[in-house]
Amino acid sequence: MASLEDYDEFGNYIGEGLESDEEEEMQRDPYLRQQQERQQQRQNVTALEGYEEGAEPEEPTGMEVDEPVHKAVVLHEDKQYYPSAGEVYGADVETLVHEEDTQPLSEPIIAPIKVRKWTVEEKDMPETRFDKGFLLNMTGFPEMVRNVAVVGHLHHGKSALMDMLVFETHKMIWDSDKNLRYTDTHILSRERDISIKSSPMSLVLSTTSGKSHLVHLIDTPGHINFVDEVASAMRLADGIVLVVDVVEGLMVGAEYILRHAIREGVKITLVVNKIDRLILELRIKPADAYYKIKHTIEEINTFISEIDPDPTLRLSPELGNVAFASTDMTWCFTLRSFARMYADTYGGLDVKAFADRLWGDIYCKDGKFTRKQGDPGNNRTFVQFILEPLYKVYSHVLSEEPEELKETLASLGIHLKPVMYKMDVRPLLKVVLDQFFGPAKGLVDLIVEHIPSPVEAAAHKVASTYTGPQNSELTESMRTCDPNGPVMVHVSKLYHTTDAQSFRAFGRVFSGTLKKGMEVKVLGEGYSPDDEEDMMVATIDDLWLSEARYFIPAEEIPAGNLVLIGGVDASITKTATLAARDIEDDLYIFRPIKHMTISVLKIAIEPIQPSELPKMLSGLRSINKSYPLVLTKVEESGEHVVIGTGELYLDCVMHDLRKLFAEIEIKVSDPVTRFSETVLETSALKCYADTPNKKNRITMIAEPLERGIAEDIESGRVNMRMSAKERGKIFEEKYQWDLLASRSIWAFGPEDNGPNILLDDTLPSQVDKKLLGTVKEHIKQGFQWGTREGPLCDEPMRGVKFRILDASLAQEPIFRGGGQIVPTTRRVCYSSFLMATPRLMEPIFYVEVQAPADCISAVYTVLARRRGHVTQDIPKAGSPLYTVKALIPVIDANGFETDLRTATQGQAFCLQVFDHWSVVPGDPMDTSIKLRPLEPASGQALARDLVLKTRRRKGLGDQIAVSKYLDDEFVVTLSVIVLAATSALAQGDEAAPKPTFTPTKIKAPFVEQFTADWSERWTRSEATKKSANGEETFSYVGEWEVEEPSVSVIEGEKGLVAKSKAAHHAVSAPFATPINFSEETLVVQYEVKYQKGGNCGGGYLKLLEDGFQTSGKEFSDTTPWVVMFGPDLTCPGTKVHFIFRHTNPVTGDTEEKHLKFAPRPTIEKLTNLYTLIVYTNNTYDVWVNGESSKTGSLLEDFEPPVNPSKEIDDPEDKKPADWVDDAKIPDSEATKPEDWDEDAPYEIPDEDATKPEDWLDDEPKSIPDPDAAKPEEWDDDEDGEWIAPTIPNPKCAEISGCGEWKRPYKANPDFKGKWYAPMIDNPAYKGPWAPRKISNPAYFEDNTPFKSLRKIGGVGIELWTMTEDIMFNNLYIGHSVEDAIKLANETFSIKRPLEVIANKPADIEEEEVEVAFKEDPIGFVRQKVLNFVDAAKVNPIEAFKSQPGTGIFLIGALFGILGAFLSVIGGSKPHVTTSKKSHPKKTDEATPDDKAKKESTPVAPAGGEKKDDGNVKKRK
Repeated sequence: MASLEDYDEFGNYIGEGLESDEEEEMQRDPYLRQQQERQQQRQNVTALEGYEEGAEPEEPTGMEVDEPVHKAVVLHEDKQYYPSAGEVYGADVETLVHEEDTQPLSEPIIAPIKVRKWTVEEKDMPETRFDKGFLLNMTGFPEMVRNVAVVGHLHHGKSALMDMLVFETHKMIWDSDKNLRYTDTHILSRERDISIKSSPMSLVLSTTSGKSHLVHLIDTPGHINFVDEVASAMRLADGIVLVVDVVEGLMVGAEYILRHAIREGVKITLVVNKIDRLILELRIKPADAYYKIKHTIEEINTFISEIDPDPTLRLSPELGNVAFASTDMTWCFTLRSFARMYADTYGGLDVKAFADRLWGDIYCKDGKFTRKQGDPGNNRTFVQFILEPLYKVYSHVLSEEPEELKETLASLGIHLKPVMYKMDVRPLLKVVLDQFFGPAKGLVDLIVEHIPSPVEAAAHKVASTYTGPQNSELTESMRTCDPNGPVMVHVSKLYHTTDAQSFRAFGRVFSGTLKKGMEVKVLGEGYSPDDEEDMMVATIDDLWLSEARYFIPAEEIPAGNLVLIGGVDASITKTATLAARDIEDDLYIFRPIKHMTISVLKIAIEPIQPSELPKMLSGLRSINKSYPLVLTKVEESGEHVVIGTGELYLDCVMHDLRKLFAEIEIKVSDPVTRFSETVLETSALKCYADTPNKKNRITMIAEPLERGIAEDIESGRVNMRMSAKERGKIFEEKYQWDLLASRSIWAFGPEDNGPNILLDDTLPSQVDKKLLGTVKEHIKQGFQWGTREGPLCDEPMRGVKFRILDASLAQEPIFRGGGQIVPTTRRVCYSSFLMATPRLMEPIFYVEVQAPADCISAVYTVLARRRGHVTQDIPKAGSPLYTVKALIPVIDANGFETDLRTATQGQAFCLQVFDHWSVVPGDPMDTSIKLRPLEPASGQALARDLVLKTRRRKGLGDQIAVSKYLDDEFVVTLSVIVLAATSALAQGDEAAPKPTFTPTKIKAPFVEQFTADWSERWTRSEATKKSANGEETFSYVGEWEVEEPSVSVIEGEKGLVAKSKAAHHAVSAPFATPINFSEETLVVQYEVKYQKGGNCGGGYLKLLEDGFQTSGKEFSDTTPWVVMFGPDLTCPGTKVHFIFRHTNPVTGDTEEKHLKFAPRPTIEKLTNLYTLIVYTNNTYDVWVNGESSKTGSLLEDFEPPVNPSKEIDDPEDKKPADWVDDAKIPDSEATKPEDWDEDAPYEIPDEDATKPEDWLDDEPKSIPDPDAAKPEEWDDDEDGEWIAPTIPNPKCAEISGCGEWKRPYKANPDFKGKWYAPMIDNPAYKGPWAPRKISNPAYFEDNTPFKSLRKIGGVGIELWTMTEDIMFNNLYIGHSVEDAIKLANETFSIKRPLEVIANKPADIEEEEVEVAFKEDPIGFVRQKVLNFVDAAKVNPIEAFKSQPGTGIFLIGALFGILGAFLSVIGGSKPHVTTSKKSHPKKTDEATPDDKAKKESTPVAPAGGEKKDDGNVKKRK
């Protein structure tokens, strides 16, 4: 038993331990047990040799082992019950301990390391043929630097051109089976074999004279969707190298690039690429190849001259700015470099003089150059000295045996190793051409000589891009490219790093020397000296010179060079300006890039996991940095929207968002499009809005902008940075604005280059201009807000001019702050907009399709299904392809490319790019349009359908009412007036007499209105033809009558009617004097009305040749005519013919010239007016119903063309008998699979089908019509027994079916059909055969076909039709367009609206929908009043009993209608219009009468309440 000595003073046991307790504790604590076992093992270890037994070995120095003392008192918190992780796994293992439930089960405890590598990069610095230190030193000599963008259309060889230069400057191995594509570093570019991002590369290149230059090249994408990358590259470059495929020629991508290059003022050089396609694919002769090359160059020059006729922009080989290349085979030359090859081979040549004689119509005979061909067999020098040797090199390498080839190459000084002759043809050809041409020094000469250095180009670059003053010291430093000046850098592009976690800024140093570690100010696109919010200070972390797949680090980069900058990307979104921090002057930015196109296609996105929204938002910020033209925004509904240029663009954006930047799964909506909102007319009322404090009022009207202004503002040709005088001069001269109005422009909107105008049109005598100026900025902000989000569907406005007519402002500044003025301005903009006939606008894509001739019809079909139409259809010179140019709405273009390829079996390739904005058909505010769910809207319902769908998608209501912006009492009063006037007009119309026909007094060579004496002028044809039995029979049996139309709207008007159905008709009338085409315009106009509707048949006129007009009775289809014009219902289809007959002066043959792509109007039962105007300058204009439908040139738009081609196919050239033109043949070695059953049926009975329970086997499917009656004239003896017609059994319509039930059929899963051997490439295939070209013996050139036409002596109508009762009327044939319009106004303009009303079907009774007064007060009042009027017509007493409130209201309103009308409408002063004649100038002084009439124009309040309306009760 323990004693007191066994315990200490605190009561703790310190005596001997109890063995039983120790054993129990050992059993309970395995750790203590383990420690004891280890102690025992150490005690039992045999002593080591050299140590005394029982002696303890010394512990290693620095090691202390604490043995557990089990008898000591150990506190609970110090006691270790379990081993630590370090003791279990070892000290060298990193361990991580988590408490329970701190990490979701979906995530691993230790996440695997992600390898983020999204670009192709070199593992090590590759070996180059230039010293990288030399390259860095070259940056200090800006006169030896060139900044060049390599641009061109898709697949024309830009990346291959860069590969050619990479092989010349880097030690790499050429792979004949796979293109290098060195500058395509984006993973998506590698997968799709298409450049998506631009890629800079700095190379040291040598000219033919041996002088080295540092060339900063930027390879750009060719697809039209990625032209934003091209624009970003061209902003930094001083010149471009335009690469064009010689076979395809100038394509849409190159057209946009050229247009942008001319606008930016960069120098243009040309590389005509893929010359070997002429040899290997088209297989044309060298002489024909010259024509093809020349045609390609002239096509480009023609396009450039149409934009800017400056002769210095001309591209020509003899000027040295055109090179010829095959980048696939890595050779390139200019005339001078090829002349150098001759000089090196033969010596004694003046290289420059020889090069000047290698292009154009220059021939060489007996060593002398001449411009006369002499012998027809002589070829031009380009063919003789360049193309023929090139053809021979290709042909010898491709066809000769190795021994013969060895001798041929030896004669050219080309020596290859014997093993090389055993290579395949492609690598062998590459080796030979490498030795034949050598390095592409001709291309370097072209760049160095025709693209200016940064020193030479800086002045123009700064003047065109820098927004600051051009006379400051900072600007002068940039203009001189001073490396010692203050640092100024223009950043135009951001490139993401390999892991896509950050960006490198790519820019051009304009001034100073950019150094690593330097602090700079980063100025964003929103920066200005007045608003410095978009600015931050950053430190330059790194500087690199880009080499596409690797980067050369640099410590400093002087002015004139392109550089990649690290550490400054945080605040940059698109472009930026970097300025030294120590610059004390006011800083300005470089102008944001004006891109070639705009983003119009948009998608809504959201993360699949809502918790990942922050990741998606971070990814969207990176997307904004990576893609120059992408737009991201959040709609009012909360959805996130991404807007891009096209389907491929958005596909790449979503790939990068999902994979690179957000790394999450994202849900994407169907693509939709951006819209714009515009107006067609001037606001019907002056609209005003009171501010919330009732202290201020602003009055405005809206009206459409003149055509062309919106485009000029967007393109930057006119901007707010101009002085008011300079800007006003443009509007005054180009758009005929008056002087003061043109100088009173306050703002463009939205943004500084938006296509809307805010105009101060107030008069100083009426408005305090100084007071108005204090709220100018607030009004501009409200205008910007309103134009950015229009009232129709929150889309931007376009083409709208807002004129401030009046402004009543509080004197105290506190009452006219921004919170009062800005929202009020927005409201009045909305109200005036909605009162000006608002319309919706949609973007239109320009489509360019390349397809074989046999696919053109399919292209037309696919376009027609999507509201598209073709504008041009032309063959591609020198190729079997056609180019179809068309326009298609963007909203209907989704999936167009896939649809097109399906319809053409993959033979058509198309590109789409934004072209213009177009008004959507229909009124978007027409609530009478009934839209059916799940049915596409068409025609006039389309605008309403698109607006409602857009509003619903954005979370807006369906109601679009002006009442949201107008006072209620004004709306009610105006509604009563309108309804009363409408009712009076409706009652008056019921008894109104029809207008009476009065013959016109217009004089012309021929005017015909078919008055009583018409038969004296017109003669029916009695022409005959031979019948089958040889007898004479009349050809034209169709009857003609002059009679009133079946639906007459003008009393006494008659027309010439073709009465017979399925018959030939002919009638003609002579002119008093023939019409000559020498000096005066020809105008032909007439009306056609298909009274029974359209069917197969014509409605056209023939203008007869002078001398044949008197033979009226002999008039037939063989009678010579000069012009044929009018509608023709071809089955199927409709078009307006315009055909003229032209005589070949060489052969004397007369040929019909048909208008290509003729207008295709809709044929209806109404009168249609057709007008043809042919001008003396050989242009024409076709009008349909008074609107121009087709314009063009007689020389360009007709088929066959007026002037025949110079060369034609040789009719005597026959295809060789051994020529093989079958590209594919059946595989003779293929065998039918054993399990292929050709006899298996396509369908088999469905054994799983069962007969429906309600099926009636005994009921027939059809029964005799019980309502049918035997006709009275039916004679059973002659006509047989009468049998009633059958109708479907009504009992069967209510059930599954009747009659005998048969098992339905289903598709046979074992059906395979007949087996055919697969097709393989034909080894004997030689390509399509074409006959050789010869000179056209019938060739001539007539540049004035209008004057060449023969005189017209009469008019005839000769047609065949399946439709009877076709009426012709109001013919005008003369020379005056004004007289034709006047005649149309006297007849057609009166007749057509009346016919529309007369043919309008009776209203279908529909269920009435009660309209809430607050939602639509006008509709509410209109519905109530119309219901009362309809009831009153039947029984007035009952109407008052059933609707007493409406009746009393109407009586009171009608008593006060005159007073209300005068008080609201005012005097007889007309509405405000844009016409200068009807609108007084600002310089006109206000007379007393003017002041009295100041408020006589209708004024509609746009919000708030009127200050004083007398005793009028206001609606609460």
